Amino acid sequence: MGALLHRDVVERVADVVSPTRVMLAATHTHAGPGHYMESFAYGGVLSTRLPGFDPNMVSFLASRIAQGIRDAVRGLQPATARWVHNRAWG
Repeated sequence: MGALLHRDVVERVADVVSPTRVMLAATHTHAGPGHYMESFAYGGVLSTRLPGFDPNMVSFLASRIAQGIRDAVRGLQPATARWVHNRAWG
């Protein structure tokens, strides 16, 4: 994930989530969107048939990621977590 996309998402959700609590991660796919990385290494001639950087793609992705974060915050409910330690053998 690029720093530009992360910064855009953080700015969009700063009123509901502290910037230090926003972490973006992604798996590798050749079917995912392109043209949102600010680095030439990812947007240059080796990226797609039509190389280049598109700020509209950054905005598009950031708006949807931010909406997902807002939906998650709105849906927060109290929860508990527990674990049990036991011997598996014997």
